Amino acid sequence: MSKKKIDLSQLKDIVSRIRISHDAYGRIQRELQGAYDAIGDTATPVCLLITGESRTGKSSVVRDLLETYLPQRVEDRTIRTVVYAVAPAKASVKSLLESLLKGLGDPFWARGSESNMTQRLYTLLDSVECKMIILDEFQHLCDKGQQKKLDLLADWLKVLLETRRYGLVAVGLPGAASVVHN
Repeated sequence: MSKKKIDLSQLKDIVSRIRISHDAYGRIQRELQGAYDAIGDTATPVCLLITGESRTGKSSVVRDLLETYLPQRVEDRTIRTVVYAVAPAKASVKSLLESLLKGLGDPFWARGSESNMTQRLYTLLDSVECKMIILDEFQHLCDKGQQKKLDLLADWLKVLLETRRYGLVAVGLPGAASVVHN
């Protein structure tokens, strides 16, 4: 009897799609859906913070939401009501802008002043009919030793959300809460 070599990469793909149903996972899914549905119906922007230790399913629950709201091609453009980006390590307003612009397919995502990049971001978010922005690795916004950057980032995010009434889902390690409580 010959033993076949198992391709571990295939198994990894299969395992990554397995979801173990439990109360917290279902509750977070319902919260995310409720937040999405509430966008535009509230006086203030809809914001959620999802925190947890590494490997607890934060990114999985976000991927499930992203699969619910896949980009749709309509005539000559793409509708993307949920936009996903990863907050860069030691984030600044400009590096966060770069991440968002790159995620939206801007070919010049690393070019321009902060003001110019912000205006491009607004234009792109409006053109894809964005309702919700998901920022993963949100704890990167509060790396040690950068209180001034944190204040600038928090102010910039607040203006972004209030200007266009986008919803925000911030996902990260428990330390990410310090951005919100600051």
